[in-house]
Amino acid sequence: MKCRSKTKPGTLLKKHIASRTGVEWDEDAVGFEELDLVGHDGGHASGDYCFTLNVTDIKSGWTDMETMRDKAQIWVFDAL
Repeated sequence: MKCRSKTKPGTLLKKHIASRTGVEWDEDAVGFEELDLVGHDGGHASGDYCFTLNVTDIKSGWTDMETMRDKAQIWVFDAL
């Protein structure tokens, strides 16, 4: 299956932001989150469609989801 994501990996800040894969999470305290921005384009990336920001706490498994009208910075900051 071919990935349909329109998100391109950035390199500008990659060296300055600590990131780990899911198997490396061994934190024993709440407050370490994994975030994901999901586009609901129905398979058609052109035009307007909504996004959901998913935030999951690694230790507790607590998850929160916020819908957004698009992925503009103002809506992401508001959702956070």
